[in-house]
Parts: sequence; structure tokens; C-alpha cells
Amino acid sequence: MARTSKNIRVYSLGIGCATDRNGEPIHSWPYMVDYAPGHEGGEFCLSEGDARNGNGSFFHATALLEPSWRGHLETAGVLWLLPLLERMVAGAGLSESEILEAYRQVHGTPPTSQEWTLYC
Repeated sequence: MARTSKNIRVYSLGIGCATDRNGEPIHSWPYMVDYAPGHEGGEFCLSEGDARNGNGSFFHATALLEPSWRGHLETAGVLWLLPLLERMVAGAGLSESEILEAYRQVHGTPPTSQEWTLYC
């Protein structure tokens, strides 16, 4: 069976490492939150680790509001995203430009982005 691929634009919304109560890193792998507008498997990618040691998956906004993801979102520095996720779940029809503008308001610059190739 032939593999297919699809290119998607992904925006980096946050990255951070877990720290102890003194602010010292507990380990060196990052916690990341990325935004992939329109991705059918979920518009948000949460991952831990880097390169070959990393793991992640795509999620819809409803999953990110589950209490079990709160620590990941906090470590990645994206708690500012929570009100937007709540609006998305409520059916407010949040646009890509609104999420990117919210990032810019928090950080002063647009988020970095890259094209990912997904293989099926």
C-alpha cells in the first residue's frame, strides 16, 4: 500500500521545561504546544521531548481543557490560550487570525511557524 503525505502549517505557541519549586529545570526535555489550523485530527499538537525521544499527538480544544493537560499547558507557557479554547468549545467560531493575534498580544511578535509533512 502506498503512503500518502500532506503538508500543514504549524505555529509554535509555547515551549518550556518542567522546573522544581526553586525554578531549576527538573529535566532537559521540552513541553511544547503547537497550533495546526484545520488539521482534521485536532488543531493542537502537544508533545514532550525532543527529536528521537519525543512523543506527541494532535488534540481538539475540548481535550486541552481536561484537568490532566493543565500542567503541560502551564509548563509550555500557554495558559493565555485557555479562554480561547473555552470559546472554541462553546462554538464561538474562533478564527486562525484571532489565535495568532492573541499570541502576538502576549509575546509582542507573531509565533514562529513551519511546514510539517504528515505521512499516512
